[in-house]
Amino acid sequence: HGVVCYFYDLSERQRWEAELRQASERIELALDAGAVAGTWVWDIPADRITADERFARSFGLDPLQCAAGMPLAGAAVAIHPDDWAFVEARIGEVLRTGGEYRAEYRVRRQDGSYSWVEAVGRCDLDEEGRPLRFPGVIVDINARKRDEAALRESEARLRALTDNLPAGMVYQMATG
Repeated sequence: HGVVCYFYDLSERQRWEAELRQASERIELALDAGAVAGTWVWDIPADRITADERFARSFGLDPLQCAAGMPLAGAAVAIHPDDWAFVEARIGEVLRTGGEYRAEYRVRRQDGSYSWVEAVGRCDLDEEGRPLRFPGVIVDINARKRDEAALRESEARLRALTDNLPAGMVYQMATG
């Protein structure tokens, strides 16, 4: 009779688990900082989008329904009607080719107002090139869009002001 002993070196596994915890913590911090307004994963063959609570708030949807999963059409109802054709075309393109996805559009909030978001994700294809999985994040870009609109308005006012000045006066102002 003898004794058989097995030893396992768990240091590699412990290192991987520590790295995973750190990565998860960084992702959670980024989400909490407001850089990301939600995450989703679309199981394309099953047409089921599962999303986190942040995504549900961004789209004015029920968080429990988002966690349980819904068809693409269930999330698409929140997209501004004027933006849907663009979003649908971008989705169709990435479903055909796979790879990166990026689109800016407006979504309806719980209070009925619309807010700008940027969707960033990727479409994974299977070995035969069929769309399989589509994970992504939503970034709140409403403040940026508001600032861009304010800048365009200021530029238009300045242009209108300078267009109405005599030509010599504009030249003198420009040269000092």
